[in-house]
Amino acid sequence: MMTTLQTLGPPPFDVIDQAFAGELTQRMTAEDLRECIESYRGDPHERGLSMRALPLEDEPGTLTGSSDVGDVSWIVPTTQYLGACYAIGTNMHTWQLVAQGKLPAAHKGMVHAAKVMADTAVQLCIDPAHIGAAKAELAAHTGGCPYVSPVPPDMQAPPVRTAKHLSSEQEKV
Repeated sequence: MMTTLQTLGPPPFDVIDQAFAGELTQRMTAEDLRECIESYRGDPHERGLSMRALPLEDEPGTLTGSSDVGDVSWIVPTTQYLGACYAIGTNMHTWQLVAQGKLPAAHKGMVHAAKVMADTAVQLCIDPAHIGAAKAELAAHTGGCPYVSPVPPDMQAPPVRTAKHLSSEQEKV
């Protein structure tokens, strides 16, 4: 995936995209900018929309969030692409992120991400040796320890609550 990213280069952001992102960056706190730049191992002097691929490192930055990717990555080789779709320093769940969501820069970033992922899949089909190498890397990282779900096997999901259930419960109150 990194080779594909380096081959494709950055998303095709233009001066209008960069100007808006730069304007948003000016409204962010120094702490928000520092935290975001450290998390993504960015250049502390870079502002606006990132125009470079961050170097692939052995140790990832500290990224917080929740998804099933962590569980899946213990079972099959997994890669993740974090691409530029919003201004450097934008934290999740903020008005700045929402304001950028429908802008051309976000669309350009998402199309670029799709191209990176698609070409990565093509490269895996063309040269299956990459898959073998990824499986060997996974085995080395997991030390042969099998995945064990932290959810007890007898745990049942709660029943699905529909709008009808919620309205009848509100009537009881």
